[in-house]
Amino acid sequence: MKIALFLACSFALSAQGPVPRPAPELKIGAQMLSSWRGHVVLLGFISTQCPHCQRASVVFEQLSREFPKLQVAEVAFNEGADTAAFSRRFSLSFPVGTSTDDQARDFLGIARGGRLGAP
Repeated sequence: MKIALFLACSFALSAQGPVPRPAPELKIGAQMLSSWRGHVVLLGFISTQCPHCQRASVVFEQLSREFPKLQVAEVAFNEGADTAAFSRRFSLSFPVGTSTDDQARDFLGIARGGRLGAP
């Protein structure tokens, strides 16, 4: 639980502009972020090769099981991410999509050249 709170705070602090702000549209696998409008969504941006992200994904899976009304999703921004294999490896029941590094930066409001840390 502590890691999830830390992640949420670190993303909020690194974002540019007012927080909270309306989330732009984002495709996560076959799902659109807007389809969860009105729900609590935990959205993680990860690199599938990052050991910290892998551990965070396991924690996110535990949270999704503990809190069934929480919608968890992740977006892998590393090039060539095999999200299907990643989901199988860590037994993830939530959607994991892909994006480019630039798409992740745009969504999070992080300027080009700024550090896009993961998780």
